[in-house]
Amino acid sequence: QKHTTLMLTSSILAFVEQKTGAPRDDGLLLYEKDDLSERNQTFEIGMYLPNHLLIGDDSGGRGVLVHCSNANHPVYLCDLGAMDEDDLCLLAESLDQWFASGCPIPR
Repeated sequence: QKHTTLMLTSSILAFVEQKTGAPRDDGLLLYEKDDLSERNQTFEIGMYLPNHLLIGDDSGGRGVLVHCSNANHPVYLCDLGAMDEDDLCLLAESLDQWFASGCPIPR
């Protein structure tokens, strides 16, 4: 839980507090604030991708992560079974940009 608490900057917190935890039609599930700690612990995000926070998944084994050390909070997609920074797929240069574009995820 400590990892998750440290990662919740005001902009990330504002984003996750708007989420219901219900999947969209395309499978995207953005976690509720209360689920963040458990999901990040389950997937050991702090061990494999330090400075990142898992904020959701695509209901198909890929996680949506935010880079917390970068002020823009870039958003990435990553296979939750093989987490490595080299395998991160950039979804948007910033969390705000990703949200403004409707939180798209590639198929």
